[in-house]
Amino acid sequence: MGGSVVDDPELSTHLVSDSIKRTAKTLMCISCCKHIVTSRWLLDSQKVGHFINEEAYIVKDVEAEREWKFNLKESLRLADNQLFTGFRFFVLEGSVPPKEFLANLIRVNNGTLLTRSPTKFTSDIIVLAGEKDKRSISVYQENGAIIHSGDFVLLSILQQKMPPSQC
Repeated sequence: MGGSVVDDPELSTHLVSDSIKRTAKTLMCISCCKHIVTSRWLLDSQKVGHFINEEAYIVKDVEAEREWKFNLKESLRLADNQLFTGFRFFVLEGSVPPKEFLANLIRVNNGTLLTRSPTKFTSDIIVLAGEKDKRSISVYQENGAIIHSGDFVLLSILQQKMPPSQC
């Protein structure tokens, strides 16, 4: 049929999955791929000998979409890899998910990952923290930092908007 399997979500045009999970690969594909389809799409395409229109095969995971308040079809339509344009992120040690997980998600959505704590906090800087960071959060807040949990990045990608959720 002419397709190939790649490991890098940034090189993918399709993700084949029968449900939505908040894995790095799925989140990257929401930002990079045009289609997230069920395995049935591959099977039906194989039957006719060519790739068929994906519209009827978009993954519909009612439970995940309800829990995380998003619509996959709409998120794929809105995705343009520009979600975090103009924003810089500083990830604290206790962030969940950790910095390593968040780094590529921020980058692929055109955000900047800061490697050192800013000395001045402006509205374009978002600090990502977790429960283990409770002691240091107050210092950041006193200096005007916007604090969110690491979930902020995941929900933003799923919803293709930046929700106002505090840490």
